[in-house]
Amino acid sequence: MTDDEREDELADNMEEVSRLAAIICSISNDINFELEEQSEQCARIVDKVRRRRRMHSSNRVVVDITVKLLIEAPRTGTSF
Repeated sequence: MTDDEREDELADNMEEVSRLAAIICSISNDINFELEEQSEQCARIVDKVRRRRRMHSSNRVVVDITVKLLIEAPRTGTSF
């Protein structure tokens, strides 16, 4: 193999490496985009769960107060 043939082969190999690197970079960008989308979806789910917990917690307080009032009402003569 001559020096010119080696240089041509090296040039071809470098082009192939560049092409593969571009593909890997593209795949990496796609994966990053998907991870960001999933992260945003997870954040929305966490927010929804927190809102529901707060709502249930608030409802629990109202129920507890109502039950206490109902229990105390007959004793104090208070009616609803």
